[in-house]
Amino acid sequence: MGFSVTLQASLSVPIVNQISIDFLPEPKFDECSPPECEQHYRILLELAAEGIWLIDLSGRLREINDAYCVFVGLDRAEIVGKTMTDLDTRGATCHFERPLTLLRELGVVTFEICHCNHNGPPIPLLAKAVRHPQFENLAYVFLHDLRAVKEVQGKLESLHAEQTALIDSLPDFVIYQDATGKWRGANQNAIRLFGLVGTNWMGQTDSDLLTHHPELDSLIKAFSHLCDRAWQTRGLQINRARVKTRNGQNMTLEIRRIPLFHPQGKRRAMILIARDLTELEMARHERLEIERGTALLRQEALTVEKALVNLSEYTLRQIGQELHDDLGQILTGSAMLASSLATRLDKTGSVDVNLAHELTRLLNEAIAKTRQISHGLSPLELDEGGLMPMLESLADHLRTAHGMEVTMRRKHCLRLDLPTRVALHLYRIIQEATTNVVRHSGSPCLDIHFGCRYDRFTLSILDRGSGIAQKNFIGANRGIGISNMKARADLIGAKLRIGKRPGGGTTVCLSLPLNAFQCPKESGENAR
Repeated sequence: MGFSVTLQASLSVPIVNQISIDFLPEPKFDECSPPECEQHYRILLELAAEGIWLIDLSGRLREINDAYCVFVGLDRAEIVGKTMTDLDTRGATCHFERPLTLLRELGVVTFEICHCNHNGPPIPLLAKAVRHPQFENLAYVFLHDLRAVKEVQGKLESLHAEQTALIDSLPDFVIYQDATGKWRGANQNAIRLFGLVGTNWMGQTDSDLLTHHPELDSLIKAFSHLCDRAWQTRGLQINRARVKTRNGQNMTLEIRRIPLFHPQGKRRAMILIARDLTELEMARHERLEIERGTALLRQEALTVEKALVNLSEYTLRQIGQELHDDLGQILTGSAMLASSLATRLDKTGSVDVNLAHELTRLLNEAIAKTRQISHGLSPLELDEGGLMPMLESLADHLRTAHGMEVTMRRKHCLRLDLPTRVALHLYRIIQEATTNVVRHSGSPCLDIHFGCRYDRFTLSILDRGSGIAQKNFIGANRGIGISNMKARADLIGAKLRIGKRPGGGTTVCLSLPLNAFQCPKESGENAR
């Protein structure tokens, strides 16, 4: 066979102390050769990649093959007779005492050698020693170069160190358990959280940790909770838990449980990742407290605003009644006297009769104006029929007093049975909006649309005037009239929006929920 020649050539030189090499089985096989001989040489061929030593049980080299000489770049004479300690850069006999003892006791052993290298750094070798089948005081040592393996191991260790550093830098608490629940890894945050610094936690189960550290009951229960469900569902399980640490500190944690499985479906490991939400919870509670305080302040402001609006409404009613009952009566009496005076002067043929008639006309105009102002300040229609008569009266006034074309469109509303307070606020909002149209827009026409639909009262007031600047109804630039409209809308729970109309003009839109009111509906539209 081909490999017999190679082995004979590589071991053909006499070994130290004139030991004959006839201990090697004859590498010529025939049908009568023992099968273990052929097996022996096949093993030699397979394992002799970087060389073979023949050593005695004290660790001294008795023979080497050519492959080893080529591998280390040394002659046989420079190596044979040296001990393994001589060839190892560590230079300590203790490194080989244990392997040689196992070799004598068991007949086989595997160990590593840090082989000297005159042309560079030491060469790591894996040595597999096997007792000689015929000579008990000798052994074969098969050498394998570990540099590639060590390089890969170094990269893996570096990668593992980087991963460990990365996980340790996380603010989270990370725990790695195997399929049996034993702790196989944890980052520094988790170790500190459980107070296990300096303890032997590796390989312990939750029960083992509780046995030695009963004060961890709250933490361990929180982490182990939902683990069974994670295994069963084969998916992520998340919950929040309020826990007490080993030092008695209360914390709020969000815990994630991630089960891992082998490709065959068997359980592999459980990764537990917890995040400290204590500060977040505290901030949330503080925000809720601030919101509660803000709501209370807003309610107080609304109460004050409501009182001011009610006071303003009361004052307007009082002024309206005073105008109607006092000033109106005085003007009416004055008009009657002026009319009587004009009649007498007319009978006597006085030249001042025209002045008396003019005075009577002016007084009647003052009476009409006073009634109009009184009516606006204290609308009688509110007490008699609700919002609809008030709006119709307002539209008639705009037509007659200002010559404005007013279109009122009522949709899906038979009538508006609203509380007096709500109807009054709506009327004041509409009154202020139409007054702004008359004073500022220059619009010749005005559209008032309102209706009840989807449990809401909606109102739109549209003109075709010059429009309103955005700055005039936002922030500090907003006028008193618009502020009053907004305040009244807030008091009845309505939403008010004022903006420019496409094509020119201004739009005032109001939306009021009618959940607490009744608003009978009808199909179709009514326009006036």
